[in-house]
Amino acid sequence: MSNSTHFVGIHVTKVAKGEGKLELCKLQGLPQAAPLESGAFSILILFIATVLFLMLLSCFHCCCGKPKYQGSRVQPLESI
Repeated sequence: MSNSTHFVGIHVTKVAKGEGKLELCKLQGLPQAAPLESGAFSILILFIATVLFLMLLSCFHCCCGKPKYQGSRVQPLESI
């Protein structure tokens, strides 16, 4: 790994930590937030939870579902 790549990695890590601290401060200030901000935050959390639930449900259906619900296999035609 070259030095420039190492420095970029360190910079990205510092930026991510800074953003995480900023979001944590925003979450700590949420109880004093305006009703509009609280509502927007609730809708965002509900959206993220819905997407994760649908991803889990689709994975469960595809991987763990009953064989009759899985897609049928197409057989190649036999040459005449």
